[in-house]
Amino acid sequence: MPQPEIDKPTLRVHLRTQRRHISAQEHHQFSRQIIHHLTQHPHWAGVNQVFTYVPIQGEPDLGQLPAQYPDKIWALPRRTGQDLTWHRWRWGTPLT
Repeated sequence: MPQPEIDKPTLRVHLRTQRRHISAQEHHQFSRQIIHHLTQHPHWAGVNQVFTYVPIQGEPDLGQLPAQYPDKIWALPRRTGQDLTWHRWRWGTPLT
């Protein structure tokens, strides 16, 4: 039997609630597994630009990637009103 469609706001609330119940150790392990999965993907070596994020509210922390791969071009999002823009960023420079 197919699952009913869940709207995005409801799904976000559900996932945030689930993340709150993950221990710090599990969170760290999940983040490391995601990093491993990404960097072992066949396309990773050919990627020049990576669009990433600063984790909030228990999201996976991929923050080790820019330090491990400083030659890639990294971009972080910034929201201004309803607009989302991407900004180039280098490991070690302050977020302002």
